[in-house]
Amino acid sequence: MNQITTLIFDIGGVIFRAAGGPPLREKWAAKCGLDFQTFDEIVFNSPLYDKAAIGEISSEEVWADRNTKLGLSENDLQELKAEYYHGRWDLDLMENIQALAPYYKLGIISDATSGTRERVSQNIDISLFQSVIFSYEAGVRKPDPKIYHQSLRELDIPAQEALFIDDRQINIDGAEAVGMLGYLYEELRPFQDFMLTIAKPK
Repeated sequence: MNQITTLIFDIGGVIFRAAGGPPLREKWAAKCGLDFQTFDEIVFNSPLYDKAAIGEISSEEVWADRNTKLGLSENDLQELKAEYYHGRWDLDLMENIQALAPYYKLGIISDATSGTRERVSQNIDISLFQSVIFSYEAGVRKPDPKIYHQSLRELDIPAQEALFIDDRQINIDGAEAVGMLGYLYEELRPFQDFMLTIAKPK
């Protein structure tokens, strides 16, 4: 194994676990008078999300389009948005990352829409990371190789020295295609065990 000097983390599904799931979908589908699948397509599979994720439109424009189809009152829309963005920040993982900071360069690559940097900065210390790339700011999203190369340039390292941690295999495949080592994240303990197999850089 090449010497790993740098750890690059995804946010959603790794550092942050969204609370939205079947209960949220069922509640709001019923409130909108829609079946589960139709609500899911409007809110969680909006075709405009792809444009927002690369910064072509704002997240507010995506929500406006969603609500054109949902027909919620302003109060209900704000409640739905709050629940949509609600979740759990993995503070145990963040403590683990902080403990690794003296030994590794740290980076973030996250697919996201406008406003994410502000929300993330309110919940975790992003100053721990030497490179923080959000897709809506970069104009490209995973697994496009350009976003991984941008991270490598900002961190000033060759791909072979980077470990990319993400919860989606397609994004791991994208990182490995440019020469990084990939780790498919599920839970903290297996990740900690995996890190023990990597010699800390001198």
